[in-house]
Amino acid sequence: MASYLAEKYASLVNAEMIMTLFEKLTKYLGDSRAKAADECGITRKAIYDWDNLKEEIKLSTKEKVLDQLLEQMPVETLDYLSKQMHDYSSDAIMSYLSTIYEKTFDTKTESEFLQLTNRFEDATKRYAGLIYKKLDYEVDDMAKQLVSLAKSNSILWKPTLIHLYDSEDLKKIIPQIINAWIYYGLPQTPEELSLRLKVPLEVVNVVGQTLNKEFFPITHPKQSLEKTSSGITKLPFEVGYYITNKTKTMMSNAATRHYEGSSSTEVTALTQ
Repeated sequence: MASYLAEKYASLVNAEMIMTLFEKLTKYLGDSRAKAADECGITRKAIYDWDNLKEEIKLSTKEKVLDQLLEQMPVETLDYLSKQMHDYSSDAIMSYLSTIYEKTFDTKTESEFLQLTNRFEDATKRYAGLIYKKLDYEVDDMAKQLVSLAKSNSILWKPTLIHLYDSEDLKKIIPQIINAWIYYGLPQTPEELSLRLKVPLEVVNVVGQTLNKEFFPITHPKQSLEKTSSGITKLPFEVGYYITNKTKTMMSNAATRHYEGSSSTEVTALTQ
């Protein structure tokens, strides 16, 4: 297995990576470069020549070093290779998306624009794992600029971008969206929430649509609140909340009417 992986990855690692890995092997073998060279089956002179390296290390040498590293310390070696290749891949996908993004501004026709933007959208789906927690904001910003460019040229393009979240992210994001949707100055647009919370617009829309569906089944966005003769505010929607002794409770419109006339109860509507 070690030999197979060494042959597979040797062409993907550069001289700097090989030297870093060799130093790891040297420490593993008691800080002896000579012993590490012997274990790898390469001359000691070749190792010391690396200090003044003027050309790329031979592929056969890379294979020998990787073979020993994978044989003697496989976990540490694969951990290092995985991290390095992930970083290089993330850099590559960012360069790819940036190139597409820049070229869209030079397109002359709608078909050219859509060809590039569709490639942009496809790449974000295929390489979502490389974008995750590293390029999210940059990619989302480029997508927003492309949507704006499409609108200014009367081109219909609404991308579906893939954003990955772990459970800890979601536990933080969803309450933030709900709180902002309900308690900030309303009305406000999903775009404003997305920008304020630095959350993709698609996520804000899903949460917002669910809130409206569950809590506002009958919507009258421009209807003002109605005051009763006793001065208590009635809700124009089916659902609202009341506050008593600083305790907040969700309740129906019917339940709200039960509290009309009670001066100790303040009834407030949730509006869009």
